[in-house]
Amino acid sequence: MDLSPLDLRILRYSLENGVLESEREIAKKLRINPSTLSFKMRKFEDKKIITNYKYRVDFTKIGFKQIAWVLIMPKFEGKGIREMMDCLLEYPQVHVCLNISGKHGFCIKIYSENKKEITELLEKIQAENKWIKIHKPLFVSKQVKSHNQIVERKNNYKLDEIALKLLAEKMQNPQERLSDAAKKINIHRNTASAKWKEMLENKIIVKKTPVINPDLHRQMGIYFMVVQYIRSVDRTDKLEKLLEKMSEVHELNCISRDKDYNLLAIIRTKDIHEYYTLMDKFYNEKEFSNNIEKMSSTVIISSDSRRHTYLKDIGIQKLVKNS
Repeated sequence: MDLSPLDLRILRYSLENGVLESEREIAKKLRINPSTLSFKMRKFEDKKIITNYKYRVDFTKIGFKQIAWVLIMPKFEGKGIREMMDCLLEYPQVHVCLNISGKHGFCIKIYSENKKEITELLEKIQAENKWIKIHKPLFVSKQVKSHNQIVERKNNYKLDEIALKLLAEKMQNPQERLSDAAKKINIHRNTASAKWKEMLENKIIVKKTPVINPDLHRQMGIYFMVVQYIRSVDRTDKLEKLLEKMSEVHELNCISRDKDYNLLAIIRTKDIHEYYTLMDKFYNEKEFSNNIEKMSSTVIISSDSRRHTYLKDIGIQKLVKNS
């Protein structure tokens, strides 16, 4: 399926920045006619170029203040890769599961209330799944970038049960009108509108992104993905500023108390050649090489994330208590 340069520009913008804004506002930023954008978006949906939409949420602002990345080594006991990934994603706190190259095989991203809960969860996963060996978690001390957006720290908004129910409903049905979501959870549409506005203003909802047909990922420039581990020469501040500006850096986390690395990034490029060019830049350009002590990487072979029922599975009452 061939996409025109304009198609790619629209899809790339939607993927990186989301589609929470009105089509008129997005068209203005893309410098195209709003009717052209509307026609293109409907075409993408009709032709299954866009297969769905997802709300990207900052879970640290709704009670899950601790994030961890965990490497997992599978044993060969007759389970397929897809079966193993599905098994790990059955645990509600496991938000992302990556099938990676190298000896570990899998890397999972966990959201939880604190380090103790994560440690207990990993003990449970290990006890219930003899086919894996779990390695020491890499705890995130700071989110710098998430879903290709620089993370803004605003922690002064407390979610109530109504807001969480509304968010859970919209996550399960991203294209549902706000008024219809309000009816489903038995609240007035004005209440729903006010709650939704607050969640947007406080960056709890980071963005709404299209889910692009995987067959088009190469054309989109997001086909080749890597987990990049980086050790900065000194403090991470300078390197954070450099990396957060790069469109290839989809996610950037500061890692606490790890003897080898203090930054973990998810990098997305068109192909291995573009990744090589990026790494060459890190080694050759002084603004990077002066701030990087060492790096290593693993290729992401496939990935999957928690289904839209994430908030429902965790339990609204627990979130109300934690937020």
